[in-house]
Amino acid sequence: MTETVSYREFDKLDIRIGRVVEAHRVEGTERLLRLVVELGTETKQVVWGAGNQFGPESSQGELTGKTVVLLSNLAPKQIRGIRSEGMILEAQHIDDPDRYTMLTVSEEVPIGSRIR
Repeated sequence: MTETVSYREFDKLDIRIGRVVEAHRVEGTERLLRLVVELGTETKQVVWGAGNQFGPESSQGELTGKTVVLLSNLAPKQIRGIRSEGMILEAQHIDDPDRYTMLTVSEEVPIGSRIR
């Protein structure tokens, strides 16, 4: 486990339900994908490092329309010349630390809904 945080610290995180509207492999990489995620009133561009889990020609079809959980107020960062404006949340497998699974929701939730 990591260091504990207060509710006040947790409340600073703006975690939202989003929908992937575009997905493209970052040229010259195997792992990086550039996703455009719709959050209802805005869209965010995110560079996501799980491209090795998706085929280069099928990343668009496999990810477009997928509901994701996005940390939307992460400070922007340039990755391979692309502005990344958030973080797709994933679960790191306890028995295989190199394996991650994208978090999603089990039922229909309005895009832009905040995780509390």
